Amino acid sequence: MTSERPVPELKTTRKPSTWMWFTVHVFYPMLPFLLEGAIRLVANSFVVKFDTFSSSSLSMSLGLLAIFINQSLINYEPPLAGDEERDSLRFAASVFLYIAMVSFCLFAILVLLRTIGEQSPSPVIQKLTHAFEVVVFLGWIIPIAAAVAAQRSFKLRTTL
Repeated sequence: MTSERPVPELKTTRKPSTWMWFTVHVFYPMLPFLLEGAIRLVANSFVVKFDTFSSSSLSMSLGLLAIFINQSLINYEPPLAGDEERDSLRFAASVFLYIAMVSFCLFAILVLLRTIGEQSPSPVIQKLTHAFEVVVFLGWIIPIAAAVAAQRSFKLRTTL
């Protein structure tokens, strides 16, 4: 007679968390931009100028944020999802992929314009650089707001 011992259930105390999702998918990608700004703020004796925060760092951070959220949406398996919810999930993932591409392109343009401006200073290049910086500084709210909307719409959570 064989006696089988019951397999004990493993109880984990780790629960999916919305707060952890925001930390991993929103705060961590924005950390380089925030740290660079904090260092420049301290170096400038706590005087905030237009150059305190770097638009190229912000655009790169926003691109990383969009890629993180895109991957979160792609890997998300909604329980009992219908075709409509899966389509909206794919659409949201595509939107974040486009946001990432635009952010990375803005990063490349800003770095190129700054490099050209350092090599041969020109008022036209300075105006172009300033225009792209303004676009990045005013447009940062779009990916952040879209991240909040995606998290709330699909109830995304993370477990560490």
